[in-house]
Amino acid sequence: MISSFGLFLGSLPLAHVAQGLSVDVLAKDAEAANVYSQPIGSRMEFFARKFLGTPYVGFTLDQNPKEEKCTVLVTGLDCVTFMETVLNLARTKRPTESSLNKSVAFTRYWNGRVNGYLSRLHYTSDWIFDNDRKKTVIDFSKSLPGAERFTKQVGYMSANPDKYPALKENINLLPRLEKQEKESNQRTKWFVPLASIPEAEKQLQTGDIIALCGGPRGIDCSHVGLIIVENGVPHFVHASSTKKQVTFDKRLSEFLSGSTSTIGVMVARPVENLTP
Repeated sequence: MISSFGLFLGSLPLAHVAQGLSVDVLAKDAEAANVYSQPIGSRMEFFARKFLGTPYVGFTLDQNPKEEKCTVLVTGLDCVTFMETVLNLARTKRPTESSLNKSVAFTRYWNGRVNGYLSRLHYTSDWIFDNDRKKTVIDFSKSLPGAERFTKQVGYMSANPDKYPALKENINLLPRLEKQEKESNQRTKWFVPLASIPEAEKQLQTGDIIALCGGPRGIDCSHVGLIIVENGVPHFVHASSTKKQVTFDKRLSEFLSGSTSTIGVMVARPVENLTP
């Protein structure tokens, strides 16, 4: 999840954000297309396609290190805020800025409550764990062919507090952060190694959330995206720092074949629910 804050994936200045997209426009388009009568995977595909070409923008969640607020920006996205926004637009019937913000906060923070910087789910495996508990997704990795225990440990944030404005602002947060990381490392986690992905991807569905495992020491996952199955092919759709925009990319296994740091993927499947 750390990649959502632009630490490893580059960013564009906020001044470059395209104009014209809004929650109101998205809600009206969804209503016109009768999207909310469809399964959640179809709803997620609808909104994901609406964001294609939207600029990649990092650091949107850390503009004010002194105060943690739930920030939602639809005109510029990084890999995680793209995933979060699509998921929560799909979960929220007739979304407004207020209801979308509330829905995103529920998925972005431990137990759905905003209570300071460390209430945010900073590591992807923690996000999957907590949202499985909250029944917004199912941790689907273990159910896929070739799944194995994931043993890579988290700890990058506590080892590098100078890279995080909120930690630099309040170094007293470190003991709590280290406790969170220790608890995360004690959980049983599953992932699908690269060699098993061609077989596992046959079971992927549109709307599945894909987290790319690997990266520097102390990082569980370095990138996040979604699956859209088109003509039987599970494509990886994501906010790409390389292409500087939300992109409809190659078949997942083909996309991953060009990675030198990814060791496999975690998969979370959205639960079929819809908030009023």
